[in-house]
Amino acid sequence: MPIYDTIKAQEANFPIPQPSATITVGTFNAVSGDFQYAVPTYSKIVVTPADPHGSNKPTRETIVGGDVHAVNVYGLKLRFNVTGRQGSCSVSVPGTPAVQAAANNVEVDIGTANSVTFTLTCNGNTFSPELPLTITRHIIAAGAITIPALPVTIIYAPPVDQQKKNVASWTATDVTGNTTTVSFSDQYTTTVPVASPFRPWLELTAEMKIASTILAKVPNAIAQAVGGVLGVISGLLGTSVTTGSSGTTVLDQQTLTLTLSAQDTVITNPNGGGPGSADVLYFLKNAKLCWFTNGGPIQLALLGWDAEDTLTASLLQNQNPPVPTGLEQATRDALLKLDPFVAGGPAALLPPPRFQYIDTFDVNATHIYSLSYTITNTDLLQNVRTETSVEDDTASFLAFANIGVTQTVKAQSILTQTSAAQTTTTKTITRQVQFFANPTEYYSVEVYCDVIFGTFAFRSVGSSAAPVMVGRALDKLGKPLALSEVTLLSNGKHFRTISDANGNFSFRAATIQPGKAQIATRTAKQNLDFAGTPLHNLKIKG
Repeated sequence: MPIYDTIKAQEANFPIPQPSATITVGTFNAVSGDFQYAVPTYSKIVVTPADPHGSNKPTRETIVGGDVHAVNVYGLKLRFNVTGRQGSCSVSVPGTPAVQAAANNVEVDIGTANSVTFTLTCNGNTFSPELPLTITRHIIAAGAITIPALPVTIIYAPPVDQQKKNVASWTATDVTGNTTTVSFSDQYTTTVPVASPFRPWLELTAEMKIASTILAKVPNAIAQAVGGVLGVISGLLGTSVTTGSSGTTVLDQQTLTLTLSAQDTVITNPNGGGPGSADVLYFLKNAKLCWFTNGGPIQLALLGWDAEDTLTASLLQNQNPPVPTGLEQATRDALLKLDPFVAGGPAALLPPPRFQYIDTFDVNATHIYSLSYTITNTDLLQNVRTETSVEDDTASFLAFANIGVTQTVKAQSILTQTSAAQTTTTKTITRQVQFFANPTEYYSVEVYCDVIFGTFAFRSVGSSAAPVMVGRALDKLGKPLALSEVTLLSNGKHFRTISDANGNFSFRAATIQPGKAQIATRTAKQNLDFAGTPLHNLKIKG
């Protein structure tokens, strides 16, 4: 991407910020008590009103203070030169111990203060400024980085049936997306706080132009040079930025929100091995970001990405021989950690609040199920974090992120993703899954909604060899309800199965617990007391 490369090339023109520096404020004449500023000054007119008794006339007086510009410096020391000195001299700043020196200058450390008053004392003479010394700090830079894989969603594979036909599909529509924020850590894993780092690139461009104008007026050659480079970068951003391809767009928000609007369907591979192996991870490959700081938290704008890519969990795990995914091992590991089935297997626990239980399916035939989940306000508060390496990071970038880092090292980005429903036009997620079974095959699957990525996860649960409940579904006339859905509500969980051609049905899930239950068809309901002993010859008629 030409704009990315051009911005990246400008990074070298920003000097690396220093942990501390010393600035000479001025010279104190210890004989006369006069003080001559070496830094720019600012003034204020003070009007003294007339005495109400008429003894004094109104007066106007101009008072002066110093204006220090600290460019690319965090901590600051102030130096005061002294002439005509006899003995030691001292400088005092409120809140810090007085500093004495038997030399022709004296220094005081003010750290990160933005305004100070001071008192100089030497030869019995003193000087205190009429106005506080203002400290204007300029720590401004910009550049570009690449995040190798920015996760968008995970399409979970259902358990493998005997025929190896089970599949789950996911279609990118205008109701699918997720919100991402980013923070950074250095090679020592010290987290750097970053609040709402993503900005619309037009907004970031405007802020850069303002900073460039301000720096051009600062009486400092380095500041003026930095302002010029910042002006170049803002000019590039103002001309052309692509925020996506193939129907993927970025909403104009404080956080980076990806919304997939193209009708692009991803289907899991039934021969891929089931949950934890055939799961498909959908991500943006080599997401290009422009970063900018004006002394506060780093701000980011997405410039574009190389491609929208999908890889199965098994491909990401394959190391012998390694699959040419184009991703470093650390990035592959980070993506895999988002999928609980990778470490936990097909029966991995799917803990709330990220995973919300929907139904348990007792599968005994070939059926296509439509799944839906309505997002709640509580779901919107959920998030998941992952770490990935940042490419193209430099010493200058890390220096802005962490004080004192002056060498080029590999940084880590912390991605935090929140519920997919935050970007939806509707709060109901709907998907389809196909379950297959041979005539004598039975298995049970728990279905959960992953509220982070807006997809459905399928957890294998035990299925009893002998039915827990067996019955027949009939209509009002006593005729069998063939291939009709039968549901069981027990202890707050829903179980679903399909009757055969003669209306016969059974539930075999090992997760059915004793207690009061209700079994229903599309036309009738029946209450049950299940003590744990298998129930036979149930008839649901109506």
